[in-house]
This record gives sequence, structure tokens and C-alpha cells, in this order.
Amino acid sequence: MKNTLKSATFHILIYRGKEGYVGITYETGYVDVGNSIDDVLNHVHNGIIATFKTINENKLSEKAINQKPALNYRILFFVLPFIANIAKWLEISFFTKPFNPLLLLNS
Repeated sequence: MKNTLKSATFHILIYRGKEGYVGITYETGYVDVGNSIDDVLNHVHNGIIATFKTINENKLSEKAINQKPALNYRILFFVLPFIANIAKWLEISFFTKPFNPLLLLNS
């Protein structure tokens, strides 16, 4: 499914890295880090909002909300959840969150 300015869903993978938690948004390729899972979710959420506002305000193409991350991050989307099932001690979280861009564009 392609994301649009009217309807979007983002898949976010969060894993514990060397310097904290790393969050990757599959649809936009957005990567951010934080000290906790909540920090990363807030950073990614704010990044998604900024992307939507920029696209809407500047009348840009919606391609920016339908890009894939770099290959090394795309591989992690498939490998880390598998590893997490084998090694429960890894702190890996996978989120799928519907996002209603109309709420932010109307504010």
C-alpha cells in the first residue's frame, strides 16, 4: 500500500544499538536514535510529522513518504525479528502504527 497525504501506515523497527536505541521507519527510510524506546518513537513520530508538513506546505511529491531505507536497514526488518524469537535477551520492538495525516494538516 502506498502512503498518501490522506492515509498512511508506517512500520518502525526499534533495536538496542551501541549508543542507545535505533529506530528505522521502513516507508521513509528515516533513522533516529534515543536513550529509550519512547525517545525513539517520539523522534520518529516528529520526523514523520515534519515530512508531511514539508510535503504539504511546499506542494512536493508524495514519493518522500514511500521510500525504502538503505539496504542494510531493510535487511534488519527481516533479520532482527527472527533473531528476537531465538534470543529473547535482545531488546527489539516492531511497531506498525496507522497515521492519519489529515489530523496534522488541519491543525
